[in-house]
Amino acid sequence: MITLPSISQRNGTICCIRVVVVKLNKDPNVNKQPGDWTIQDYQSVHNSSAAGAYVAEILDPKRYAIFKMR
Repeated sequence: MITLPSISQRNGTICCIRVVVVKLNKDPNVNKQPGDWTIQDYQSVHNSSAAGAYVAEILDPKRYAIFKMR
């Protein structure tokens, strides 16, 4: 279960929300910032012993009452 914050559409319509999962390896010293991750596919991330990120889900904002309409 994921709780999404209220998101303003002040700068334009939001067409989708991507849920990105980051799989960490056993090294607790991964110091990457969110923008530094390269998005890969699920198989590549889980077949590697290194940390990785992949898009797990794409949500349609019309199905969720989380947006402030202005």
